Amino acid sequence: PHGPPIRCIRRIEAITERRWLACAVLDEDHPGLDAGRLRSAYLIEIAAQAAAACAGLTNSAGTESQAGMLVGLGNWTFNHGANHNDLTGQELTVTLDTGPRLGDLHAYEASIYYGDQQLGAGSLRVMLKAPPDSI
Repeated sequence: PHGPPIRCIRRIEAITERRWLACAVLDEDHPGLDAGRLRSAYLIEIAAQAAAACAGLTNSAGTESQAGMLVGLGNWTFNHGANHNDLTGQELTVTLDTGPRLGDLHAYEASIYYGDQQLGAGSLRVMLKAPPDSI
C-alpha cells in the first residue's frame, strides 16, 4: 500500500474467513522508529497496512486493485512496557479478525505482537472501493 521507507508488511502468513495474519518488519529508516523503539501510534499504521494487503488478496470484486482509506479507530491500547526492545529488522505479527461489513465499510480487530508480547490492539474501520477508471 505504501512505498519505502514507511512500507512494513513483508508477507501474508494466512488468510481464513475470519482471521488474517501478516508479518511486518521495520527497517532502520522507518519513520516510526526512534533509536529502534517503535512509536506507539505507528502500530495503527502497521495494522492498516496489513488490512490493505490482506483485503487486496481477498478482493471479491475481481478488480486488480482497490483504493482504501482508514476512516475510524476504536479502543486502541498500547503496551509501552513491551516497546523497550530494539525492533529494527525484527518480525512483528499482525493479527486481524474480520468483523461486520456494510457495503464498502469493513471492520477489523487488530493486534500486533513482537514474539509473544502484545505491543498494541484496537479496532479499525476501513473504506474500500475499486479505483475509478483511468482518464
